[in-house]
Amino acid sequence: MIATDVSIHDLFKAQAAETPEAIAVVSGREQISYSELDQVTDSLGAYLRHHGVLPDDRVGVLMETCAEYVVACIGALKAGAAFVPLDLDSPDHLLKGIVAEAKPKVVITKSKHALRSNLGDDVHV
Repeated sequence: MIATDVSIHDLFKAQAAETPEAIAVVSGREQISYSELDQVTDSLGAYLRHHGVLPDDRVGVLMETCAEYVVACIGALKAGAAFVPLDLDSPDHLLKGIVAEAKPKVVITKSKHALRSNLGDDVHV
């Protein structure tokens, strides 16, 4: 039985401690171990907190499904935020509606999508 008061990122951290060299993410030819993923998501979580993301905030994630997508989602959780998946295939008006309702503090994206991520006045990349 799994305790209900344990967060997903705490479960992830426990798995990383138990099997640090095991492969956690495979994306194309890229492979990331649990240890590497834990380190980079800790850094992203700290970066987000340093830039004003607070517990219970929302962080948008606008990128194709890849290893960095996993990093962005876990990093947002480690910052205490929820992540809001934003689909690159969605039309701009739909994305703007999702952002207007979800009100993410920031949107994590790749530089090639930066223009697309201008979804509202209060959202910064």
